[in-house]
Amino acid sequence: MEQNKNIRIGRVLNNQDPLLLGRLRVYAPDGDPKEYLEIPKSEWWSSKDPLIYIPLIPYHLHVTPSEDEYVHLIYSTDKEPYDSNKFYIPGPISRPWRNLKDTFNGSQAVLSNGNNLQQAYQPLNPTTGKVDVNIEGVYPKPIDNAILGRGSSDVILTQQDVLVRAGVTLPSENPELPVIKNDKRSFVQVSTFPLETVDTGTKTVTEKTFEDVNIKSYVEWYITPNNSLDYDGYINFYYINGNDEKFKISNVSQNVNILEGQNFLTAYTINFNSKTLDETKELINQFIKGVNVGFININGYPTFAIENQFPFFYGLEYSNYLLLTSDDTTTASIINNFIPINKLEQLYPQVTLNVAFQEKGNGLVTRKNPPQLGIIYDEKQTTINTFGSTPTPVTYSLMGGDRIYLLSHRSEDKFKVDLKDTLYGIQEPQLATEIYQKTNSMVRGDELLSLLNLIVNFLLTHVHPFPGVAPIKEYPKKGVSALELETVIKNAQNTILNQNIRIN
Repeated sequence: MEQNKNIRIGRVLNNQDPLLLGRLRVYAPDGDPKEYLEIPKSEWWSSKDPLIYIPLIPYHLHVTPSEDEYVHLIYSTDKEPYDSNKFYIPGPISRPWRNLKDTFNGSQAVLSNGNNLQQAYQPLNPTTGKVDVNIEGVYPKPIDNAILGRGSSDVILTQQDVLVRAGVTLPSENPELPVIKNDKRSFVQVSTFPLETVDTGTKTVTEKTFEDVNIKSYVEWYITPNNSLDYDGYINFYYINGNDEKFKISNVSQNVNILEGQNFLTAYTINFNSKTLDETKELINQFIKGVNVGFININGYPTFAIENQFPFFYGLEYSNYLLLTSDDTTTASIINNFIPINKLEQLYPQVTLNVAFQEKGNGLVTRKNPPQLGIIYDEKQTTINTFGSTPTPVTYSLMGGDRIYLLSHRSEDKFKVDLKDTLYGIQEPQLATEIYQKTNSMVRGDELLSLLNLIVNFLLTHVHPFPGVAPIKEYPKKGVSALELETVIKNAQNTILNQNIRIN
């Protein structure tokens, strides 16, 4: 043995100490002769066994390495490395999710002789200090103390909490990070807080909301090319159906080509020729107003009745609109067969459902004769509780899990639970069958009180059609009907009782 090396590496051969003291049989590859591996099994754990090491940490903190794991070996003196005064401390692990077991070779990945081994995935970003979201909260923070189990259970001691947890992780399919956090872990939490949250009353909050529905119809107006000062064109009415996102009232606009990629048939159309600017403006606006009231009645054109048109959108045909908004007016005019842009520029600001509206040329109409164009928000007032804090320390104790059982040894008869041979825990099959059958659901007190209030209200307000006849089930006046009371009682199994919190 090197004279300057009192801490050596060891590989666990066996941890089944017959004295239950946490001793190990460990082989030190760089110190023990190979003959030590050849002693007969009959001499294991005896005074003749040279591979026995005693835990250096106190027995009261039980941490016993598994076979083939790495341990640090410590000798009382480097001159007596082979006597009984030999101790071990559990060695490092290369990844926190290997707390169940890390191999002798794997543990050395974080030591100097493991520089050539593959390094572990880093769940903590050293730049941001943030932990991978998949395991956030799973492993102890540097500021906290903890006792970690050989799996997914632990005890965490923070500055203000004691957390006893089981099932904090679930397996994942990621080979680099083979676990994810389990928000449905079982736990006991004991906490203290410097401030207590208190009820400070209520306040009314006004929220603006709208239902983001699809438009039901669309009015498209279009100017065709000609070389005169008059206007030629048409106005089309379409019924809109489909689930395209561009039909949503939050998305529809003049910048959206509503008809692109669609096969909608024109439900109604009118053509016009040689109209003046004022005549064209009036014709388009009459058409839009007709859609608004549900009946188009324009002199010289067939009438047309409209149903289920709201919300609807009206606007300039898309290629006309691109021409109107093009920066290169000369090229745009040539492409569009010499439609004079100035004609569109004069007409567009005069097209509207109502001259009082600021929006011109296009608009979303959500209801008949709306007060404004565009989305009209509904105001919903909600009364909410408000809270503040007082500088009074407060403590909390809580327990959580998918199912919670509160068991008493002294319960008798059909509720008596035999907890014999369960010092090391009760297994799930026994919990789900035998103990489940000997326990009752817990009652939700507030829900029970609500039921009792309904019963009292019913007793005070119910009406019989005739003496000796059952009460009227559907009572139209103020009060509680028999039908309402029956419904609440039928649902009591799930509302008043909590099937997952049980007592015996």
